[in-house]
Amino acid sequence: MTHDTSRLAGDRVVAQLSADRKSLIGVEGQGHINIVTTDDAPGSGRKEIVCDHFWSEVMNGQISAINAAGEAMPVHATVAGPPARDLVAKNVRVAFTNKQVSQMRAESDVVMKELGELPREMTADHLTVFFDPNQHRAISASIEGNFHYKDPKNQASAVRANYDIIGDHVVLTATPGFDPTVTSEGQTLKAKLIDFSPRAGTAKATGEVIAQIMTKQNGPSNVSAMFPSSKPVFVNSDTVNMRQATKLAVFTGHVRAWQDNNTLFADEMQVQGMGDQITARGNVRTSLYNTGGTEQRKTPMLTRSDHFAAHKAERRIDLLGSVKIDDDQRHMTGEKASFFFDAAHKLERIEAENKIVLVEQPVGRKGTGDKATYFVTRRVIYMNGTPATVSTPNGSVSGDQIAIDLTRNKVEIMSPTSATKGTYKPQ
Repeated sequence: MTHDTSRLAGDRVVAQLSADRKSLIGVEGQGHINIVTTDDAPGSGRKEIVCDHFWSEVMNGQISAINAAGEAMPVHATVAGPPARDLVAKNVRVAFTNKQVSQMRAESDVVMKELGELPREMTADHLTVFFDPNQHRAISASIEGNFHYKDPKNQASAVRANYDIIGDHVVLTATPGFDPTVTSEGQTLKAKLIDFSPRAGTAKATGEVIAQIMTKQNGPSNVSAMFPSSKPVFVNSDTVNMRQATKLAVFTGHVRAWQDNNTLFADEMQVQGMGDQITARGNVRTSLYNTGGTEQRKTPMLTRSDHFAAHKAERRIDLLGSVKIDDDQRHMTGEKASFFFDAAHKLERIEAENKIVLVEQPVGRKGTGDKATYFVTRRVIYMNGTPATVSTPNGSVSGDQIAIDLTRNKVEIMSPTSATKGTYKPQ
């Protein structure tokens, strides 16, 4: 049966006509149903439905919707593009406005595939696609229940989602007990609200963000001196913006990043590439456990600074602004410090500059200078200044350079260009 630009084929069809038999006011079909519709407008798409059973809805003398149901087989609908869409579900309802498709709703075991240059697949319990009758194309979709998304680079899951087809944005929202998740090139993102664009390769998340980042597709890799092991790195924050093209992730608000026991806190943190460079600013604090010898430390080395930068290739961490380093009962402050790590990701030495103050509580020793170098494995600290000074309860020394041997509790003055000075107070 043909009607205008539509065609219907099936095993059994019942059509209801107006009294003058000039208008089709209702139609129902059973068995091997095939419905094809084509909009009148130039460039409009072809739509086809294959099902076991269908019936129409009529409003004001015109068919306002077609309902298709799958019995032996699910309903199969195709919509011409670009991009072409392939829809499978138990039930499908197609609504019309002024003889143009305005809405397509699918229920139960829904699978929708987009077959464009970036093929993607969505599954859900309920899916509603909205069409612009003027543009004759799909503009958005609303998805409810057990939503899953997949394309060559991304995967996502949520209970509820909204799909801006024109803008190419998928917005995932949380429901009690289930937060949406997006996985992209080995990185996993979970939050209360996630807005990601598959084509642009961007993702923005807000609300209790937790991300698993800096892993390769075939498994996790070493990230930096801050996070040296092969295990994943996790990050909490209030918001995050990720961009695949530049391999940049920016976390803001109550940032906490950790791997095993190594932890970083900051107001903002940026991750470049696969952890090639990590920068943080605003009340930065770290807890480092990979600063000892071959054995794992029981207490961490703690740092505070205004800015933080970890460089993977150089195996270096830089701290800048109001730096404070606490190593058990040993404390050092300054304006700048750099941590250098060996090939095994163990701390090799610390170099600090500008207004250095070193305090060793167990022995009551205090040192000041312009620069300090702490060789961790040798347990020796070199203080440089004009002059550098070291004082203890029983005296003080000053000179160009002072070496403090922590193992032997020995202080040695080296001052090749200027005089040295020392005082001694009998106890």
